[in-house]
Amino acid sequence: MPTTVKDIAKQLNLSTSTVCYALNGGPRTVTEEVRRRVLEKAKELDYRPNRLARSLVKGSTHTIGVVPPSTETNVFLSPFVQLAWNAIVNEAENSGQDILLFAAKNLNSPNEPGLGLLDGRIDGVIFIAPMLNAGPIMSVTERGLPFASICSSPDAPGIHMTADNAQGIRQAVGHLVELGHSRIAHVAGPPDSPDGRIRIEAFKDSMREFGLPIPAWYIEQNSFTRVFGYEAALRLLRLKNRPTAVVAANDEVATGVCIAAREIGLDVPGDLSVVGFDDTEMASLFFPALTTVQQPIGEMAAAALRVVTRLAARKNGVKSVCFPTKLVVRASTARAKQGALR
Repeated sequence: MPTTVKDIAKQLNLSTSTVCYALNGGPRTVTEEVRRRVLEKAKELDYRPNRLARSLVKGSTHTIGVVPPSTETNVFLSPFVQLAWNAIVNEAENSGQDILLFAAKNLNSPNEPGLGLLDGRIDGVIFIAPMLNAGPIMSVTERGLPFASICSSPDAPGIHMTADNAQGIRQAVGHLVELGHSRIAHVAGPPDSPDGRIRIEAFKDSMREFGLPIPAWYIEQNSFTRVFGYEAALRLLRLKNRPTAVVAANDEVATGVCIAAREIGLDVPGDLSVVGFDDTEMASLFFPALTTVQQPIGEMAAAALRVVTRLAARKNGVKSVCFPTKLVVRASTARAKQGALR
């Protein structure tokens, strides 16, 4: 039988409440001598605290839930998700929090109530890139569970840690225009993604600001995957008046575009310039190394964990943050060939 608080109290001739106060550091104080005796006896008897019981007493589980973008196979192979998850885990270790991953069902669906988030296992929750109108966000808002979102719609409830997507796309388009490109296509993310929606609108706005045409067939929209980038690029690059540059929704899409270009005999960046978004590790390791828009994914994720922890502790002073982006120029962009200049 495992050792209990009562066993320690009996051996030391103390009340169970005094032992609890010594083990938990409160809420009432005990003398340093009593605390020392209790801790020594607990170690001698191999006492292991019941975390559930402690959470009931303290009203806190010291556990933060994390909802991934989806529960599709291999979602954690996404470089974006890896960076966000790694930063959350690192920050949790620094702050003494446990992390509970919710992966049994897709909590990004508008029709999913997300009741599992409200069963008392967690003090708060982080949503990684939630889709528009995700049902669980409304549920936790109504029930008052502390939460924050990474890369969510600025119009959604709660605290948001986002990058300035519009700024990033303007930087990407502006870079390509400076290189002489006028036929610029956009391979966009899914329409139900806040980031994807903002980036496609920012692309259209930027093209209009530079007085450049936006043929409908120069915009492909579907997902943030390499496969989609590859398939979309094959369609774009087989057009009679094909684009000379592509702004991709993220680095995964950008690598798919580059692979498709090489497959049909085009050189990157000689025949096609490509700009990604995120600046994940693959951007610098890919060949050619990707010019991309850097968003501080790790910083946003760590900030989200800190915010939720503060909210769970009923502390004030938390607010949404929009992080600036930065264009990182590498080898996948070059000046447009003379015949492609406007």
